[in-house]
Amino acid sequence: MILPLLLALLACERPDPELVQQKRALNAWRDGKEHLEQGEAAEAAADFEKALEERPGDPLLQAWLAQALAEQGELDRAIAVLDGVLAEHPDFAEARYNRASYLARSGDPEAAAADLRRALDDGARQPRDVLEDPDFQRYLDHPAFTFLPRQALVVAVDPPAGPAFMGGQVDVRLQVLGTDDDVVSIEAEETSGPVRLLRVVENLIQSTEGPGRELVFTFEVLGPGDVSLGPLRISAGAHEAWVAPVEFEAVAAKGKKGPKSVAPVVLTTASQVGAAHALPSATWVGGRHLIVKAQPGDRVEIEPDPGVPQRVWELRELGRPRWTLQRWELTSAPERVRVVREGKAVLDGAPASADGAED
Repeated sequence: MILPLLLALLACERPDPELVQQKRALNAWRDGKEHLEQGEAAEAAADFEKALEERPGDPLLQAWLAQALAEQGELDRAIAVLDGVLAEHPDFAEARYNRASYLARSGDPEAAAADLRRALDDGARQPRDVLEDPDFQRYLDHPAFTFLPRQALVVAVDPPAGPAFMGGQVDVRLQVLGTDDDVVSIEAEETSGPVRLLRVVENLIQSTEGPGRELVFTFEVLGPGDVSLGPLRISAGAHEAWVAPVEFEAVAAKGKKGPKSVAPVVLTTASQVGAAHALPSATWVGGRHLIVKAQPGDRVEIEPDPGVPQRVWELRELGRPRWTLQRWELTSAPERVRVVREGKAVLDGAPASADGAED
């Protein structure tokens, strides 16, 4: 898959003949781009050659010409054009990525890998994105491509250290890198053990792999026994990764027992749950859950008072809290919910009703 290349023309004071020449080149480029989008590669190549007559040696126009040639199957000519471009502009990362693509199509994985590695180092793309590029997929197991990650998402899991004690709380931490701006979802094939999910904190972070998420799941330990969460399927957009089950031991004082049965754990993230709720908002969901979303520092007042929420989701960005979402399980909807911010009510009234249920 070829990176789109944008033609940049500076608007500045120049002699009229040069402005006219630039306009002709721009018009020819636009025609070529339109022909490419319509699958008319030969016509596009002719347009880009026409533009190059007005601006000889322009590296962007040459890269567009190479793309049109490659779309026609003229890979040798496309590579030759980019050879000239990169000889003059070795830091042109997009052109180098494209040459890597053409070399891969032409059956030269070693040369393609060398170009690809340099292009990624120069910022053409994130390495994980290459895993989805059809030009390189057939070579992912080739020795020359060992510098690429093996899966699109990079996941690190930090399970509890040592046993967890009945009546206490324990954290399971995950770091998921390479998510871009996509919502992260986590599905556990199976869960078992005497724990109940209390709180989920999701922190949006930046890394060398691009945007990512730090997730902390806080559990209450209900009794003694072995806890197992997973295997876990973690997905973000079109990318996914699998990780082994998170396992730890829960212990209790001699003679203490936990509940006979425990509901399965559902590992919903803050972004997943919060997407359906405005800020601020109060919603009566599925005839049994009150959901209140508010900003950090807001005071939530509920009549009648339901006590502490059974579950809380919090979204942070680079460590700064953005909102919290609290959930209560009740037998009937409350009469009134107020959200007070800096002494003023920003929400006041009965909660809205919605179908469904929150996990």
